[in-house]
Amino acid sequence: MTNNTNSAIIRAARQVFITHGYKRTNMSLISKQSGFSRVTIHKHLKNKDDAFRNSIQQILIESQQACEPILEAAKHDLPCWLAIENLLLEWVTPVFEEVADHLKLQELKYHAQEIASDLFADAHKSIENMIAGVLESAVQNKKINLDSINITESQLATLIVSGMSGLQARPDIMNIKQTKKNLIKVFEVATAI
Repeated sequence: MTNNTNSAIIRAARQVFITHGYKRTNMSLISKQSGFSRVTIHKHLKNKDDAFRNSIQQILIESQQACEPILEAAKHDLPCWLAIENLLLEWVTPVFEEVADHLKLQELKYHAQEIASDLFADAHKSIENMIAGVLESAVQNKKINLDSINITESQLATLIVSGMSGLQARPDIMNIKQTKKNLIKVFEVATAI
């Protein structure tokens, strides 16, 4: 069993969850979507919850990987707040952004929190650490100043990520991307030298 087979099955599972929602998805649909037999599917995934969890985990891994070039650029010439904005845009992309049906999206979000809350908590901590690192570098290089707001880099990173998470949970905000940029601008102004 190769990693390619496992990746193909997880991609197929994700597509089935997006198309059918959590409740209507089953291992037979995943088998049909992936082109692999149910026996092969069960060699890679225990059950529907395992398929769902693995689908979410893959998205979070891809999001983390997308952040790596941004972190590298931040070490060289990418301004602190632009790096943080780019990190957040990669990180806070909704796990099921392709789902247009509001009820199906709510169902997927509910089950994601039930089945994979630990994965989201780990991802949350990971992005906080990335942002804290960017902030620490900016403070050391005298690009920003945290003295006026009397807060540590780690505390500010937690505040930023919590604010972005809160925005993500608000379906009533029409232009969420612009709202996120506005929030970053507030932090940028507060830490200006």
